[in-house]
Amino acid sequence: MTGKRLSDDRRQILAKLLQIEKLTNHDIAFVLNVDERTIRRRRYEFATTGSLAKARDVSKNAEKLRDEHLKKLQAWLKGHDDALLEDMQLFLREQCGLEVSIPTISRKLKKASGVYRTHGRRHRMKVRDLREAEGRALDLELPAKEGGVGDQQPAARAPDPQEEAARSARELPVAPKPRPRPEPAVE
Repeated sequence: MTGKRLSDDRRQILAKLLQIEKLTNHDIAFVLNVDERTIRRRRYEFATTGSLAKARDVSKNAEKLRDEHLKKLQAWLKGHDDALLEDMQLFLREQCGLEVSIPTISRKLKKASGVYRTHGRRHRMKVRDLREAEGRALDLELPAKEGGVGDQQPAARAPDPQEEAARSARELPVAPKPRPRPEPAVE
């Protein structure tokens, strides 16, 4: 769609103009400064239903991602600067219960912080691969604030098999090295 939506005021004016029999689609389009095709569609709608329906709101994602969600996301990003837009989408889904598109997240972050997250993607992918190679997963929890009442303890991390093997190897008793026996003296 390239045109603008009709505002409620202009929609009411259009309903009044459509009731006047002498006005053509061309005349009404000229008065409202819209295309004749729009008038033709609205005239058909008015003839079948008797009224003009309100324009539906198509910006559902922009309504969902509010400032408080954006602040949570920015607080989470301070500890996860290697997070990708897909990770942010997952964070918003898990922590805030929002289904928001990736372009919406990118656009809102750019407006809020002035940083366009597409730049540096290759670096973030490398850091992410290193983190996964070390066995660390992306933490979707917000960092706990210190000293607050009712703070939750961070969830226990699953033990890493390599760390457990190294720890158990350190804890095993080591057999003492045998002492060399003195050689018997020859007389």
